[in-house]
Amino acid sequence: MKKIKFKIACIFFASFLVGCSEHENVVYDSVNGQTALQFDETRLNFSVPEEGTSIEVPVISTKTFDSEKTFNVSVNGDNTTAADSEYVIGNIVFPADSYEGIFTFKVNYNDILGVDGETKDVEINIDKSSGIASYNDILQITFFRAIICNDVLVEITSDVYGTETSFEITDAKGNEVVPEFFPFGANSTQPKLFSQTFTLPDGDYIFTLYDSYGDGQVGTGGGVTLTGDYSVTCSIIVHAQGEGELENGKFETTAFTVNP
Repeated sequence: MKKIKFKIACIFFASFLVGCSEHENVVYDSVNGQTALQFDETRLNFSVPEEGTSIEVPVISTKTFDSEKTFNVSVNGDNTTAADSEYVIGNIVFPADSYEGIFTFKVNYNDILGVDGETKDVEINIDKSSGIASYNDILQITFFRAIICNDVLVEITSDVYGTETSFEITDAKGNEVVPEFFPFGANSTQPKLFSQTFTLPDGDYIFTLYDSYGDGQVGTGGGVTLTGDYSVTCSIIVHAQGEGELENGKFETTAFTVNP
């Protein structure tokens, strides 16, 4: 019967540190003794791409097994906000003669409920009903649906001299995707809003806002001073935004990526 002192086991079994010190003389029977398990990670946070995802989390054991061994997990409903239909939990599976097993957690993008960016939480516990011991036996999982968005919305609010304002979108090589466009046909002492959606393929782009006079989106005329602003968004993603004076006087550029 192979016996290992628990303080030595601490070296081999990652962070199984409960009860370990240089002065203790606890002997752990790695063959016939009680099995103790722990998650190698206790918190995960990830986005779920369109095709779905499967996460594998290592689980450490204080002993090996002659053949493949399976342990159950359970979901703590009090600390879980995700719907049952949004995820699938597997068992903890240890290959024969291995101190490391794998717990599998799957999410299907198409089953995630709610709005873009809404996070879902699942708390997983190692099931000790079979008499095993455990440390770090709670795994907190937070996931959210990755936002796939190609309809880029450009919104610009004018200053008094809206005719000085224009914009363009180019690709990363400088090729025009949206040629320079002047959204405002006349100056006005009342702010005007331009709003238009452009469908862009996945890739890298540069948005440039121009002011031909050089004072940015700030203008005074007819006894009125107006400060304009702009934004480039897709769903809850903000690709570019600004207001007032432009970074380079007559223009301001922002690089962005559609579906990185």
